[in-house]
Amino acid sequence: MVMKRELLWVTMLIASVVVGCKHSHGPDGHNQDEHEPKADAHGHAHGDEPAIGITRWTDRLELFAEHPPAVVGKEIAFLAHLTLLDGFRAVDQGEVTLELDGPERLRAVAPEKLRPGIFRPVFTPKVAGTYRARLVWRGPGTEAAVDGFEVVVHADAEAAAKAQPTEEGAGATIPFLKEQQWQVPFATAFATERELTPTVEVSGEITTPPSGTAEVGAPVQGRIVLPARGLPRPGQAVQRGEVLATIAPTPSSPEEAAKATLAVAEARARVDAARTQLQRAERLMTDQAISARELEDAKREVAVANAAFEAARGTAAVFSGAASGTGGGSYRVSSPIDGVVTHVEATAGKSVSAGELLLRVVDLRELWVKARVTEEDAAALRSDRDAAFQLPAATAWLPITLAGEGANASVVQVGRVVDPQSRTVDVIYSL
Repeated sequence: MVMKRELLWVTMLIASVVVGCKHSHGPDGHNQDEHEPKADAHGHAHGDEPAIGITRWTDRLELFAEHPPAVVGKEIAFLAHLTLLDGFRAVDQGEVTLELDGPERLRAVAPEKLRPGIFRPVFTPKVAGTYRARLVWRGPGTEAAVDGFEVVVHADAEAAAKAQPTEEGAGATIPFLKEQQWQVPFATAFATERELTPTVEVSGEITTPPSGTAEVGAPVQGRIVLPARGLPRPGQAVQRGEVLATIAPTPSSPEEAAKATLAVAEARARVDAARTQLQRAERLMTDQAISARELEDAKREVAVANAAFEAARGTAAVFSGAASGTGGGSYRVSSPIDGVVTHVEATAGKSVSAGELLLRVVDLRELWVKARVTEEDAAALRSDRDAAFQLPAATAWLPITLAGEGANASVVQVGRVVDPQSRTVDVIYSL
């Protein structure tokens, strides 16, 4: 597992800025960079003539437009790419009107789309000068306008050529056309200035609290017998106290089973002898040949002999009746916690030693994310800041949010001791 402090937000921010930087523009938003040459009837640029780009946003629309340098008496195609900011979709219906106000007033209408998202109003200026421009889109039951840009009309082609900036030090670029953007999930956003917190990437692990994991072992040496519902499977949910397996104990040596059988016989003989002695004492007491105390001693001996017999018989049951797993000498192994079985070593009929692992149960209601921060970074660590973690082979960063509406974690511990081997400090988050 890999931990990374606040990197998830930084990565998302960078990605949105890169997507939004298709066209560069100055403080007025008017891009005067030279593009690939002017558009043909299908809305694609070609040839050697430069194109002037314009990018504008409103609260509803994004306009990216291109047109060749405008010259008096020459027909100018204004290629408008319109994007609905709600979902960043291409405008697919309606008509577009381009209005120019300057030395003269011009109006050009594109009654329908040239292609999805692309409209092509055409105008022919008669007077040179700078025109304030406004583009109006009218769709079914709606209307929106984009303004705040200008169109410059030159007296002749020579004047237009001189007005175009020369490219200096232009590097290689990769075009990402609007028609391509509309086919994939994308968005544009303004880059904003904000404070970024230094981050550090460290290794770590996902574990559980000490009370969240239980290793269930065999209480005695014996043989595993299937419980009534069978052995649990990995992934199965179990409850505290639920029987997971049954152990039929086996003697540590064959002699012990024989000794247990002999002990039962000896205890039975002792009971018989004690009862005989009690009967004799009762007769003698009738003849007043013994004291009351001697009679009580005889009764006590019978009680002790009976207890010894029951104990011996119980011990023998461990080696005989318990062999089926249903006798009084069998041991029922139960789950100490609520959780999910993650590991099963037990199989029916398997011989196990005392303490041998049978199953592992994990309570997944609380997980710990343990980060190992190097001692160089530990001094500057802020335990009140959010973090994120990434699982092996995964690409997504999962958030660790400590406060606010989306809080999903808390800090368990920020270590104060440096591990002498790894030279790291543990930081533990609870999810």
